[in-house]
Amino acid sequence: MKNREYIIKSLLVVFIASYALMQNTIWLNKITNHAFKLSLDMVPTLKNQNSFNILITGGSNSALGISSEQITKITGKSSHNLSIIPSEGEGIIDYADWVKQLNITTNIVIYSSMNFWYLNENLPKELKKTHSKENFFTIKNPAIRNLNALTGKNPSINSFGDITYPICDKSPIVFSSSYANTNTINKAALDNLINTTRALKTAVKASKIYLRIPPILIAASDEPKFIMYINSISDILENNGITIKGKKYALTKDPKMMCIGSNHPTPDERNRYTSLLIEEINNQIQPHVM
Repeated sequence: MKNREYIIKSLLVVFIASYALMQNTIWLNKITNHAFKLSLDMVPTLKNQNSFNILITGGSNSALGISSEQITKITGKSSHNLSIIPSEGEGIIDYADWVKQLNITTNIVIYSSMNFWYLNENLPKELKKTHSKENFFTIKNPAIRNLNALTGKNPSINSFGDITYPICDKSPIVFSSSYANTNTINKAALDNLINTTRALKTAVKASKIYLRIPPILIAASDEPKFIMYINSISDILENNGITIKGKKYALTKDPKMMCIGSNHPTPDERNRYTSLLIEEINNQIQPHVM
C-alpha cells in the first residue's frame, strides 16, 4: 500500500516538474526571441525624447506593418513604434503597464492589435493571459535576451522602432475563418481589448487613441464572413467609445501582400498600409504640447 502511494506521489512530482519545464521553455523561447529583444532594447534610445506626436502600439502586426519612419517623413510630426513582438509581449508582460513605465507622452496613439481578431472561444493558447511582475523583472536582463541573437533569420530595427525581416515566407497562410464566428465571442477577451485600449491612452496621456484593425490575408470564399465580423465587432467597440480605423483595408486576398504568416505585410505593402492610415488620421494630427 505504501509502495503504491509512493509511486503515485512520485509520478505526480514528475508530472508537475515536466509541466513546469515545458512552460518555462515556452517562456524562455519568447524572451530570447530576437525580435522581442530588439523591441525591448530600443527603449534606452528613447531617453533623449519622451514626447511624440504619434505613437504606434501593438504586436508584431504593427511592428512589421506600420512605418513610424514614413509617418514622420510624410506628416512632419514625430512618431515612434512601441510595438512588441511577439503578441504585445503576451504571456510575459502587461503591455499597457510596460508602456506606462516608459514615461512617454503623445497626442495620438494608434493601437493595432490582433486581439481584434482573437475574440472568440478559439483563442490560441499563447494569447491567454499569464504575465507576472516577476517575468517583467527577469526580462530586463540583456544577457538573457542575447541568447539567440546570433541565430535564426534575425530581423532589423530602425531608429523609429520599425522592425523588418530580411526574408519572407514563400507561401503565406490564410487567416482561419473560425476566428470570424460572431456567435462565440468571449466576453472576457472583448473586455480585455476595450480595457487595454483605454489603459494605453491613459498610460501615455494621449488626447486620442484609435484602434486600428490589422490587415489579414483571407480566402476569397471567407470574405463575407469576415466583413460581417468586422462590422459586428466594430459596432460593439464604437458603442464603448473606441474609435476604429482600417476597416476599408483590413482584408486582402492577395498572398503577395504578406511577408510572414497571414498578418505581416511585405515592406512595400507596409508603406502602402501606412499611407492609408495617414489619410485616415491626417486631419487629427496636431503638434504635441507638453
